[in-house]
Amino acid sequence: MNEAKLDGTGEDVPGRRILEGTDLEISYNLEGNDLILRVNKGPVLIFRVRLAGAVREMDDDELLASNIVAPDFIFRMGESRERLYQMAKGLGLDDEQLARLKALQ
Repeated sequence: MNEAKLDGTGEDVPGRRILEGTDLEISYNLEGNDLILRVNKGPVLIFRVRLAGAVREMDDDELLASNIVAPDFIFRMGESRERLYQMAKGLGLDDEQLARLKALQ
């Protein structure tokens, strides 16, 4: 797999990139001190994450602590709705978000 640099080079719209040979698009932006990352498959948003406080200065100890616990989340496309609901609950979605997700079942 060919790795692409995500530095804005070659992006028609800065902060958005279609991954060549796929129907996947990644996009990113800053909201205050937070970094927002999104993945679309075709026109549908399939993944979004907010890295709260990502922009702020961090000392070496904080960086090391973040590196030690850096999670590798695995989201499998096509998981059952009940599995997605349980995963969302475990990730700490609030009651309103969980209710919207449960309503889709």
